[in-house]
Amino acid sequence: MEVKPSTLKGMVLTHWLLTILASMFFPGLQVSYMWGNFSAVAISVWVIAQKDSSDAALMYFLGMILTIITDIIILGFTYQVVFLAMKDSSIRFGFSAAVANVVLKGLFTPNQPADHQVDSSHQVEAQTLSC
Repeated sequence: MEVKPSTLKGMVLTHWLLTILASMFFPGLQVSYMWGNFSAVAISVWVIAQKDSSDAALMYFLGMILTIITDIIILGFTYQVVFLAMKDSSIRFGFSAAVANVVLKGLFTPNQPADHQVDSSHQVEAQTLSC
């Protein structure tokens, strides 16, 4: 599945914005949430800068999977803080931004990195060379 550059730029901008909003308005988030998500944004910028790099695509894919898992764990542990402070709307907004970030990352992450697709013409050439 190939990701268009304009779509990838929109995904990075959305991910960055939701991470900023969650970090600003939800003080219960741990530092690991911010480091993990801003590292994923940095890897996404690397993918945009080097479109032909298979390493960048693989790191993007693995980084998104790892941040989705850690975000779910962190939000699961900090949900009690939100539940106790439900009267403060800014904390609810920050928690909602963090949850939206996890959901959108799951929708935006491709099934496999775009650079790891195998072209059938290369397979035919490899078979004829090996004979």
